[in-house]
Order: sequence, then C-alpha cells, then structure tokens
Amino acid sequence: MKIFIDFDDVLFNTKLFYEGIKNVFFENGISEEIFKKYYKDPEIEKKRGIIQKYNPYKQIEKIGKIGIETKKLKRDFSNFIKNTSQYIFEDSIEFLEKVKNEDLYIISYGDRKFQNEKIINSGIAKYFKRISIAETTKAAAIRKILKDKKEKEEEALIFIDDRERFLRDIKESYPGMVTFLFSNSLGRYNDEKTSHCDFKVKNFNEILKIIGF
Repeated sequence: MKIFIDFDDVLFNTKLFYEGIKNVFFENGISEEIFKKYYKDPEIEKKRGIIQKYNPYKQIEKIGKIGIETKKLKRDFSNFIKNTSQYIFEDSIEFLEKVKNEDLYIISYGDRKFQNEKIINSGIAKYFKRISIAETTKAAAIRKILKDKKEKEEEALIFIDDRERFLRDIKESYPGMVTFLFSNSLGRYNDEKTSHCDFKVKNFNEILKIIGF
C-alpha cells in the first residue's frame, strides 16, 4: 500500500504554527498591519487559481527594505523554526506508528525551503520514504514517485488531503486512487466540500477503520 499524505492541517497544526510565527514578528516590534501587508504578494494574489506560497524569509526581507531593523527578527525566527514538533497533531503520530510498514509519502505544497524546514524539524520525516514539495500540482509530484518506484500489482494507492482543489486534481489524474477529504476541526479548511473524494473523515481513526487497520 502506498499512502500519500498532505502535511499542513492534516499532520500538522498549521493554524497554531502561524500564530507562533506572528508572535515572533510581534515580539520584535512588527505591527499586525505591517505583518499582513508583507505576508503575501498582492500581485500574485490577484491571479485566480493560484495558491500563493508563503515565504517568511521573503516577508522579513521586504520588511527590512522599508527601514525596519530585522537582524534580531531573523535570529529569532531561525530559532523558532528549528523545532516544529510541538505542532504535530497527537493522533498523527499514532496513525504513522500503525501504518509505518506501508510505503508512506508526504505530498506537500508550498515554498520548498520553508516547507522542508517545517517537516524535517517536526521529527516525523523518519516515517516517510520521500518528502515531496509539489512545484505545480500534487498529481505531478505523485507521478514522479510512481515512475521511480515500481508498483506492486493490485497495490492500493491512497491520498489524504484537506483541500478540494488537490483532491480534484488527484481524482482526475488517478481515478482509481482512494481519496480522503480530511476535515479536522482544528484545520484551516475544515469546511471544504468536494465530490472528488471517496471518503470524508474527521480524524485518522476513521481512516484506519476504512483501510483495515
């Protein structure tokens, strides 16, 4: 069995994590107005269909260019990102322990450097055969993995995500893949709806029952 799992809001409490990031900025004298202004690129934000990749390093760089001292902010953020294990959902570890003998892959989307830091420093990378940060679509990232790893005949393929657009992309590319819409009450997108999933679940225990663990 190959299980492809999203990271943010599925394994990782991204909502709480971003509150932690904001606190680092606020403790360094950055106002909420300035934080929001340089959080995303307004030009990219205008383009429909694009999910913007958040990059705190670029955000700090932009803030520095308007005359605000960011030396301590850079140092504090560097220390903050070194340990992200506190943001892993507790039931994530229980799930990974139960399915650790399967072929597990993280399929994430975002800024490559930032996403890799979050994942590696969370302490769960040991469970996965590969961590893939999608450049374009998650279907393309999975296609590359399946090309590199020979599939066993009749091997089950499972995809777990909390976003409708990624589930749609996977279902259109791999109709036979079993897809789960993960609707965690602590996630940022727990009200997402889609017809492109086989199962809608609220937690990992529901997934375990469905896949026979």
